[in-house]
Amino acid sequence: GDHRDLHSFPTRRSSDRGIQASQALPGPVHLFVNTHPRELERPGLINSLQMLRQYYPQQQLTLEIHESAVADPGQMAAIRQALNELKIGLAYDDFGAGQSRLNELVEGCPDYLKFDISLVRGIDSSPQRQQVLASLVRMVHDLGIHSVAEGVETVAESDTCQKMGIELAQGFFHGRPAPVSKFGAKS
Repeated sequence: GDHRDLHSFPTRRSSDRGIQASQALPGPVHLFVNTHPRELERPGLINSLQMLRQYYPQQQLTLEIHESAVADPGQMAAIRQALNELKIGLAYDDFGAGQSRLNELVEGCPDYLKFDISLVRGIDSSPQRQQVLASLVRMVHDLGIHSVAEGVETVAESDTCQKMGIELAQGFFHGRPAPVSKFGAKS
């Protein structure tokens, strides 16, 4: 299916509006719901996601967590288990921008790992970064994690990412952020 980003907190109100708007899109749509790092510190995240799942039982959803918020392996394992029960995927956002701890990849193994724009920008002209990123891509694939390149802006960056085995990409090369109405309604 198609992948769209919802840049919102996973509260009943904001995610509900985003999911409602996405219902007009053609075909099955896979929605990525962004969280704020503080969301993991507050109670209610899982309850909020349970409500979303109750209201939208068939919607394919993935919760995005910024990699800097992934601090406690035990907490991530618990979130991972709760998401599995709700049939909601997990993505680590901006991997490579900060601490990028590998232990959390094992303990709270995400479904998607989004490589930060700082690794992707100009990747076509940086053999050293290509070597590092290609190694990371092989590692996450071995763990059964889907790879996503963030900030792809040129044909050369897109082609290089594909050659390294990165499965998905987002960035201005593929399209600028736009309201759901710009993507066309179901026929």
